[in-house]
Formats: sequence, structure tokens, C-alpha cells
Amino acid sequence: MYYTIYKTVNMTNEKEYVGFHKINEISDIICEKSENGSIFNDGYLGSGMLMKKALEKYGPLNMRQELILLTEDKEEAEHLEKEIVCKEWVESDKNYNVSIGGNVCILFGNENGFHGKNHTEETIKKIQESRKKTFDDKPFSWCKSFLVEDESILFYNSSEICDYFDIEYDWYEVNRLVYEGKVKYFSQYLQNAAIKRFLNRYNFLSDEEGRLKAKNKLSLLASERFSGKPKTKESNEKRGHSIKRWIENNPEKHLSRMEKINKNPEKIEKTASRHRGMKRSKQTCRNISESLKGKPASNKGKIWIHNIITGEKRYIHEGDKIPDGWARGMGKKI
Repeated sequence: MYYTIYKTVNMTNEKEYVGFHKINEISDIICEKSENGSIFNDGYLGSGMLMKKALEKYGPLNMRQELILLTEDKEEAEHLEKEIVCKEWVESDKNYNVSIGGNVCILFGNENGFHGKNHTEETIKKIQESRKKTFDDKPFSWCKSFLVEDESILFYNSSEICDYFDIEYDWYEVNRLVYEGKVKYFSQYLQNAAIKRFLNRYNFLSDEEGRLKAKNKLSLLASERFSGKPKTKESNEKRGHSIKRWIENNPEKHLSRMEKINKNPEKIEKTASRHRGMKRSKQTCRNISESLKGKPASNKGKIWIHNIITGEKRYIHEGDKIPDGWARGMGKKI
């Protein structure tokens, strides 16, 4: 999981919006800066109250967007957003932000309709009952859509669309159905956003050279930000748990990947050449030693033999015949 801070600018009036957006992969970012539309594959431009109204009024293509931060540390992203979206920023009429702190928000002054007030117990109870009823009846009604062939068939979320068309849940496929005119959103903003997302993704998948450039650019950006900086213990633990869960859920894919890695001669040689002549640090040696405690020796029941001419060394099982030209032991260094 990665976390981004971005800025969206309305090209009509130059009003800005700074926001927080999380993504699964670096490749979910199309580019570092876009002069027309979103930098994200999902077409995301912002979800603030005033930002949504601006998108409805001016449309996504009248927005430009740029990446401010890309990080694996959620707290780092939230901290930067809080620094930018401060009280002075929110008070300005040159932006669409209405809450101090952004993702970790505090609605500011008059923008907070409940400023200085308290709910009664009776009101709280009514709100809870109303929310429960709304969610039980039709959750996510704001993204309501319908089947173009039969407008009486309604969908209240993407999962219902996928179930109806008997396809695996995939945003790209849902957007394709909208683009092909099979499904239509009641919200014109969502309709336009779905078509734009499909076209962005379609063009991105079709442009192999563009994908490679975007990947290299983002890799360079990440390298500049993180090069020489050790990852935090928390970050390493999260990554470890994430990898472990993926392996448990995808054992066949994991095995296939490992076979490709372990049997690819170019990758093996690349790794070997990178480590050739290097010495392990004392800490690495201690870590290896600790990890091997309580485990059976990998060379149990084996003996070293060496090639008398080339000096090559390898294990054989005890009792196996020593090949011609080979002798028992490690031999002398060539």
C-alpha cells in the first residue's frame, strides 16, 4: 500500500485542492504531473465537498493535477497534508479545502454546521436509526446506475453490476460497460469519470512505451526519496505480513514465481555478480546464525568433493561414488 498527497487545480479559476489518496501499486499512478485530468489510473481528483461541486460544474478535464508526495508511510503523508492544509490555507478563498488537516480533518468554523452545538440523546438515537435504515435499504445510493436496455434494473454499487453481468469484480470492466453504453450512472460526474477512467486505462495498457517511461519515472522518483533511508521497523513488519498473507492466499502463483526466479540463469548471474567479492557484515552473520538455530544442517549426510583440475567444489551424498577427476575434501584455492 502507498499513500500520496496531490494537488488538483481548476484551470478555469485557478482554485486549488490538496488531498490524500491511497493506492495499491506505484503503477496506479499514470504520471507525476497531468495538465488535463487525473494523474491516477482510477481518475481520482478529490472528494471534498466543494471539490465535488467544482467537478460537477467544470468537469474532470478542466482540472490539472500534480503529485506532491509518494510514500509507504501513512503517518508521513498525513503529517505533510496537515502542514499544507492548515487554518490559513482553509480560510483562503483560493482553494476548495474546507477542513483543517485534510485526511485527519477538523471542519473549520462556519463550514462546520454543528460548530458550538451538541446533540440531545433523543437526536443521537434518531440519527443512528436513520443511518441503519438507510444502509440496510440501499447502501451507496449516491452511485446509483441503471441498465440502458431496461431502465427499471437499478444498480447501487459496482458489485451489483458485476453480479448482473456475471463477471469478476473489476473497476476496469465496470468502466468498460459504461463506456460501451450498457450501464449508465444517474450522476453525470460519475458517468464522465467512468468513461475517462476506462479511456485512461485503455490507452495506458495500449501504450507499452508510455508505461515503461511512467514506470521508470516513478521508480526514479521513489529512488530519490528513499535512497539511503532505512525503512522503519513498522514498515518492514507491515511488508512482511502483507507478503506472508499473499503467499498463503496464492500458493500456486508463489511457487511459479519462485521457480522462475531460481531457474533464470540471467537473474542468478546478475545476483551472483552483484555479491561477488562482498563480505557479510557481522550483524548479518549473527542474523543468519540465529535463523538456523534449531534447524537440521543442510549438509547432513553429505561430503565435499573438488575437481582436481578446475578447483570446482560441490556436495555429494556419503556413500556415492566420487566421479573421475574429483577428490574428497575442499582442495586448495586456485
